Amino acid sequence: CLCTAGVWLLIRGLVGAEALSASKEGQVLINLGRGPLVDEAALLQALSSPGGRLRGAALDVFDREPLPPDHPLWSLPNVLLSPHNAVRTTSTHPLTHHTGGSSSRRR
Repeated sequence: CLCTAGVWLLIRGLVGAEALSASKEGQVLINLGRGPLVDEAALLQALSSPGGRLRGAALDVFDREPLPPDHPLWSLPNVLLSPHNAVRTTSTHPLTHHTGGSSSRRR
């Protein structure tokens, strides 16, 4: 499941418990759009549940940014987090690769 909706399509919590439970088994959720599009509580439940349908998640945006250091998403081994910079590459933003990146975490 790839979420790329812009603010003009934003519906808070559109990807919630119902959508996550209806997903195909082994699916990975990728959110590059807007953080509030995904219900983080439902996502945490889906990622933490034994036998859950989600295999993992890759998140570049969050309901609250920056993601607080004590947020439970940081501790999940099946989650890839980046600090809202997925759109930036060395070709699109030549100076970006010289800054930041320290808050990216791969599990």
